[in-house]
Amino acid sequence: MTISYTSPSVIIPSVVRSILAADAETAAYFERIALSDLYQLEGPIKTPSLYVVPGTLSHDRQVGGETESTYTLSVVGVFPYPTPFLYSLAATAAPTVAQVSGTGQHTGTFYYYVTQFNEYGESAASPSASITVSAKDVTVSRPTLASGALGWRVWRTKANGKAPKHAATLRASEASWQDALPDAALADEMAPIPFYAEAALDYVASVLYANETLTSSGMNYATPALLCQQGRDEIASTRNLRIRELVVTVPTYINPMTNAVITGSV
Repeated sequence: MTISYTSPSVIIPSVVRSILAADAETAAYFERIALSDLYQLEGPIKTPSLYVVPGTLSHDRQVGGETESTYTLSVVGVFPYPTPFLYSLAATAAPTVAQVSGTGQHTGTFYYYVTQFNEYGESAASPSASITVSAKDVTVSRPTLASGALGWRVWRTKANGKAPKHAATLRASEASWQDALPDAALADEMAPIPFYAEAALDYVASVLYANETLTSSGMNYATPALLCQQGRDEIASTRNLRIRELVVTVPTYINPMTNAVITGSV
């Protein structure tokens, strides 16, 4: 085994970010995955973003010439705040989607959701319907709406993405809508999906658990028994954001002379 040493506050957050960015599902939902301090989260954030925030190192016990230690960091999901929804108004079935003949706007895989609304508010989003097209527009046909529904709204991901944004609002009398909307024209507003932030960070945790030794470029930066726990959940109303934290506890070994991680090659 080859042994090397590096600072935990530098290398562990960087490795965590690299592991998350390399996962296709995570990268499809979070359009930005970056290292950051919380105070640097400034300016408008219009798409779901994931920030790895450096944390603190604590020493547990001395084992020979090494120190068993724990490095705790945060993975923070930042989401545009979605439309509030009514539990009393049931979500619809999934929409029906089909490509339109002739040349169109879209290339890639797209996921569509719909909501219905009445005079009191809006339902949660329906299950999704997906379609893969090449230079085509897409027709979205609504399912049956509830009695008294005034209309329905269409939510769509960007090409090959996973975060659904508002695309169109239609009257109940309109049975379908032709989507020729470019990705850049989607609204910032996210679809009202129950527990979407919790589910997204549960998936992030599963990615880290699958690589709990934080292996990168042939080196292990942690020992098994990594732990992920969802923590604080905040609404930044002035910025229309929801902030949800995943606390990641990383067991590792530290060189007491240099206070650096002891890594092993694999």
